[in-house]
Amino acid sequence: MLLGILRITFILIALSTTSNAQVNFSLGGRVYDMHHNHSLLFASIQLKNKQSKKYYSAITDDKGNYYIPHIKAGEYDLYTHYLGYEKNQTSISITQNKTYDIKLTPLLLDLDEVIVTASESKGLTSASKHRNASFTTQQFY
Repeated sequence: MLLGILRITFILIALSTTSNAQVNFSLGGRVYDMHHNHSLLFASIQLKNKQSKKYYSAITDDKGNYYIPHIKAGEYDLYTHYLGYEKNQTSISITQNKTYDIKLTPLLLDLDEVIVTASESKGLTSASKHRNASFTTQQFY
């Protein structure tokens, strides 16, 4: 009889601690260039819980990978920023450990050409007094 009561007590305690425990998940993946598929190093990742407004943050490593641990289940906004690229924002649901790769689009600068001009400086001599060089944006890719 005493053994039966102890078993029931143990089971009830185990169930109550399990139901009160909060389950945490993780989010990870890779951030890369949409056109050239190369990894974007040190991109900024922010995950914002839509209900509690709590933020989780990460920075991509030298291979473009990110990892955010200890995330509560819920609905989130995922923001990704990288210099020279369009900002990315998407909604994501976290209900389990998840891998989510992020493709970023380069900002398009409306440059037809770049003209580099050099001129003779006082005290220096040169074969030519004025040189011009032109580069199109195509030469940079």
